[in-house]
Amino acid sequence: MQNKMPMERRSITERQPKMISVSDALDRYGIGRTKLYALIGDGRIRAVKLGMKTLIDVNVADRFFDSLPTLSEMNEDPS
Repeated sequence: MQNKMPMERRSITERQPKMISVSDALDRYGIGRTKLYALIGDGRIRAVKLGMKTLIDVNVADRFFDSLPTLSEMNEDPS
């Protein structure tokens, strides 16, 4: 008989993290470290320090990247 994790415990562990490391953000968004820190410096992406570690706010970063125009939107003729 398998031990099943209680439902409330499962829902907590299956949720998306609120904060991720810089390395994880680089992988997640496919950008370089310099660009990520430039976005943080410009205030477009929120980061916090926990001791020596820099953590990226996933919700803010996701909203920023979701708001970027697609190539087709950039190439549309405004007339």
